[in-house]
Amino acid sequence: MATTRRPLCAEVSAGLGEPLGATASRVDNWILLEYRGVWGPEPLQGSMLDPSVKAHLAEQLSPPRSKLLFIRLPRHERHGAVCYTPTTAEGEQTPHRLDLDVH
Repeated sequence: MATTRRPLCAEVSAGLGEPLGATASRVDNWILLEYRGVWGPEPLQGSMLDPSVKAHLAEQLSPPRSKLLFIRLPRHERHGAVCYTPTTAEGEQTPHRLDLDVH
């Protein structure tokens, strides 16, 4: 039995005459938080982070084109957490790393 290939969304858009450029969201400021706990669709609100940390992270998302992602990286040590804050704005590509103690 032959299966029919579904068209890709770009193919459908091109067929409809829709512009294909600049359809992806643009993010210039990232906050990548290595978090060992479980998270769901709203990770910041559902996390076990201290309320003051949640408020601070939410405040950092106020600039346009900023995004918070919870990540889990394989690590040998089990203590602490790491927060990465790369900036990807044109001409400003700067990675930063902050090691956090967890009590």
